[in-house]
Amino acid sequence: PLHTGHQGRIDQVVVYDRALTDSEIRAMYSFASFVTDTTNISVANGGTQKFTLNVGPAFRGKRYWIHGSVTGILPGIVLAGIPILLMPDPYTDLLIAVGNSAVLTNFRGTLSAVGVATASLNIPAGLSIPVGYKLFHAYLIYDGTTGKILGSSNPAWLQFK
Repeated sequence: PLHTGHQGRIDQVVVYDRALTDSEIRAMYSFASFVTDTTNISVANGGTQKFTLNVGPAFRGKRYWIHGSVTGILPGIVLAGIPILLMPDPYTDLLIAVGNSAVLTNFRGTLSAVGVATASLNIPAGLSIPVGYKLFHAYLIYDGTTGKILGSSNPAWLQFK
């Protein structure tokens, strides 16, 4: 057996069907973290997926915007020279149009003095969502004055059970 000394749990593993490019790998690690408290929500019962965005104090006061995709993360897109590991689709368009709402809490906002923010995806019970359906999310950090995109996060996902 392989012993790495790792004492924690690994809860998000992704297997790709090809080698990732350097820019795709850099995009996944360009910021400190995009972490969720769960990767599963029951279609019957609904639930909440909580997000923690943590990019550190160098980005305090910068704006963030969580985007999403139902079609996956690869090959992703490049926007203003920044690789974003999401495939644009109608869900992406919906998140752009809606912004913050009761379902999409703090999907747009400003990072705290220590470069942290929280958001949540609040799924009501009984929605007509196919079991096994996945949503993928990532965030952009940008300058609220100039609109310049400063970076993007690793992707996070949610699967409906």
